[in-house]
Amino acid sequence: MHARFPALIYGSISGYGDVGPDAAKGGFDLILQAESGVMSVTGTPGSGPVKVGAPVLDVGAGLSCALGLLGAFIERQRTGVGRLVSSSLLEFALASLGPLAASVMASGAVPGLLGTHSPMFAPYGGFRTADGWIVLPARARRRCGGAPATCSAAVISRPTRGSPTTPAGWRTGMS
Repeated sequence: MHARFPALIYGSISGYGDVGPDAAKGGFDLILQAESGVMSVTGTPGSGPVKVGAPVLDVGAGLSCALGLLGAFIERQRTGVGRLVSSSLLEFALASLGPLAASVMASGAVPGLLGTHSPMFAPYGGFRTADGWIVLPARARRRCGGAPATCSAAVISRPTRGSPTTPAGWRTGMS
């Protein structure tokens, strides 16, 4: 197509990318969540790995392709030449795991199933309260200008159990 229409901009979204041993395989969000490692950090020890509720890899690959198409459009305005822009579910999945991969490379510790929690911040995640569940991100007090009204002091203060020096220890005391 490019030889016949050099200004054409077009996109391709696949499961595994345009080249490589799996390029011809179909891509399904659920399968790629498992194969990429996304499901290795979702769920809890009690539930086992679970998929992310929404088709995040489908959507993310589409958004990545759209962003690339916009970049190609800007380039074509300057050069008059179009291009193929490709994206894949696998590429988006691996990019999404970047912060966790960096943590593994720095510490050597594989995070495992995290549920709503984070291996890098605490408190961070979902917590059961007397009247339901809340989610609490790290640094919430700073961003909210104080403790959110729905959070009790016991939830946002340092727990008495667990190690006070590691996020995992803080989570243990808050469960």
